[in-house]
Formats: sequence, C-alpha cells, structure tokens
Amino acid sequence: MFISKIESANRSKGIAPYKMDDYAFLTKLNKNLSDLEIELLDRDYISEKPNIFILGLPRSGTTLLSQVIFNHLDVGCTNNLIARFWDTPLIGTRLSRIVLGDSRSGQYNNLYANTEHITDPHEMAYFWRKHFMSYNVTESFPPERINQVDWEHLRAIIYNMNRLWEKSMVFKPLEIAGYYLEKFMEVFPRSVFIHIQRETFDTAISIAKARLSLYNDLNSWFGTYPLEYEQLKDEPWWNQIAGQMFYLNQMYNSNITKSDAVRVIKVRYEEFCINPDKILKEIIRKISVKYSYKLNLLCIPQSLKVSKPVLDDAIITKLKKGLCKYNLI
Repeated sequence: MFISKIESANRSKGIAPYKMDDYAFLTKLNKNLSDLEIELLDRDYISEKPNIFILGLPRSGTTLLSQVIFNHLDVGCTNNLIARFWDTPLIGTRLSRIVLGDSRSGQYNNLYANTEHITDPHEMAYFWRKHFMSYNVTESFPPERINQVDWEHLRAIIYNMNRLWEKSMVFKPLEIAGYYLEKFMEVFPRSVFIHIQRETFDTAISIAKARLSLYNDLNSWFGTYPLEYEQLKDEPWWNQIAGQMFYLNQMYNSNITKSDAVRVIKVRYEEFCINPDKILKEIIRKISVKYSYKLNLLCIPQSLKVSKPVLDDAIITKLKKGLCKYNLI
C-alpha cells in the first residue's frame, strides 16, 4: 500500500483528494497484467541510449524541468498514462506508444507535481517506492537498503522502457536517486543527472503553500521525508520546513560531491526559467561529449515566468525564524 490511511484522510481535506476507488481498481488491474509484463521484459537487453535523472527539493522546479526536457528534446518519459501501470510499466509504455505515439502537449501547467495532459511527464512515485521498498509515504531511504534493492531487475525495466520508446528518457526519482546517487551512476552508466535549485526563501514559501492547498493545514507534512524526519516530526511547522530543506540539501550536496560530479548538471530555477534553452543545450553537449550520442533538440523553448510565491506576513515571519535556525538565510 503506497497511500497510508492518514495521508488519504489528510488529502481529503484539500484541493487534490485521492480517489481510493480508482486506486483499488488500478491496483487490481496491475496485478492481473503481471503475466503479460513478464513476456515484455527482455532481461538481456542493454540500452545504449543515455537517460536523464532529475534531482531537487520539493517545490524547486523539478516538474517544470521535466516538462521542458520532454517537450523540447527527443526523449521519452513516464507520462500520465504509463504512471497508472506502476507494477507493469512495460505494458504502460507499450500502450502509450500505441495510443499516444510521440505526442507532446507543449504545456507547462502543473499543480504540486501533477501535470494536466495525458502525455505530460509524471514522477511515477509508486513505481520507484515499490522498487526501493518504501511502502508508506513517511518512509525514507536508509543507506543499508541499497543492498536490498534488486538493481539488476530495475535496470532491466528501465532499459526495456528505452527499448519500447526507442529513445533516451527523462525520469524524476528525485530523493531516491539522491540518496543512492553513486549506485544509480554505476547501474546506469550512460546517464546524466540534473540538480535544480531554487531561491531558498521561495522554496520554503512554496512548501508552506502546498501544505495549505493540499491539506488546509500548515502542520501537515508535504513532500519528501528526509532520513532525519524523526527529529523534525514534533517541531513546529516552520522548523519542519526549514529542517526538511536543510537535510535534503545536505544529502544532495554530500552525495554529488562523492559521486562522478562530471555527470551532474547544476541549474538554478530562476536562470532556467529565463533561458531554458541554455540547460537543454548543456544536456545535449554533456551527453555528446560523455557518451558520443546525439540527442536532438525538437524546438527552442520560450522563456518562462519565474514563480514568486506569496503568503501572509505572519506565516512569512515564522518561516524566516525556521530558516534562520538552520542557517539557510
């Protein structure tokens, strides 16, 4: 079960409630398709197509980045159709190729990582949580779990998705790839990682807004749970948000430093919005130099609006207090 009863109850109060009947239907559908999924999996297939993995904090622009990459580079993605097949992603991919082909919406609308069009990128969190044995949203990804993951099976699935798309792909595993970055680089040797960062205060305000929008409650957690969640869960909400950002940033920075940093492209959200073409060209260049693979630019993106979230002064004051506690401002 990837949705806890508490999470479902909290979401029922906000603007994006879970539909548990739909979830139960899709769970059963996935289960009933398992035999066909096995038939589609070629365990010996090795893809030569480089993949792109996106890293970043909640509300830092990761969804927008995935949309721009998919809409403007000749890559595939786990779209909103494929994401419904979290246990049978090859069936989802095959069905998507038959029904949707290479369609791209060209849109950048999203609401707290939920994109609108069926062709738009989806982070496919249930798929990633399943393979990393995180069966509850409050679970993080401890270092010792690295030895419990079936990396060969995960690689076979990703490579077969490349085979069905006949393209490189963009994925958004976020903190999962962050916590196990060195292993991701080893298992997927032909890959690059895009680490997007947003202005600290804007990120904090946006996380607070998400808590209010989704749960009508600043005390309800939103986004990734860091390993240090137990230290934060009883803190006031402003310290939770600041601590969440602090510990996740610490994890990303530490693991990027320890890994093959040449394969990591760092981008600022604000600069990306003003000149999205720059990051796309850097991805193309990096993949060409590193892997001698030509990734095509489909069309040049226009500049995007830099989002500047706003909240009441009383909320802002408390957020500043939390950010100061963790030396983030």
